[in-house]
Formats: sequence, structure tokens, C-alpha cells
Amino acid sequence: MHEVLLIKYASQTLANKKLANLFTFRNKEKIDIEKMVFGWNGILNAKDFYVEIHSISESSAQIYAYRPEKLNVPYVKAKLNVSLKNLDIIQKTQTSA
Repeated sequence: MHEVLLIKYASQTLANKKLANLFTFRNKEKIDIEKMVFGWNGILNAKDFYVEIHSISESSAQIYAYRPEKLNVPYVKAKLNVSLKNLDIIQKTQTSA
């Protein structure tokens, strides 16, 4: 299930050292990313750890790993929303360029 990828990219969030992690996964092996993330969630959601695909293309995906209870603080939620909105703006700018 490519657990090594999750450990490589989100180990600090898995270890409770970070609230969340947004990383870009380069899909050189043509892995079914949606199936991979579904499998991770099947195992990790019971431990209150979630993984979501923020954006996806043929060659890469931006994946967001987080612990919801850690993000359930108003200040953190506000900062996260601003960060994700800024990321969308950057991606739209890069795509249209």
C-alpha cells in the first residue's frame, strides 16, 4: 500500500510533532493515488489521522495529511483556511501561465 511514501512525506504528523502536512507526491510509477489514499485512510482514520488529495494530475498529487482534533482550534483553522486558499490561487496562476 506504499506506506513508505506516507512515512517519508508525513512522518512528523504521524508522530504528532506537526498538526498537518501538505506534500507533493510525484507519481513516476503511475500508482493509483486515489486507491492508495483510500487504503491509508482505511487504516489510519481509526487513529484520528486523515489523508486527503488536495489536487491531482497524471504525474503528481498534492496530498494533505492531518489530525482533525489538533486543527480544531479557531486560530489554527483560520490560518489553515488562508494557507489553502493561497495555495489554490498559486496553482491557478501557474496553470494559466
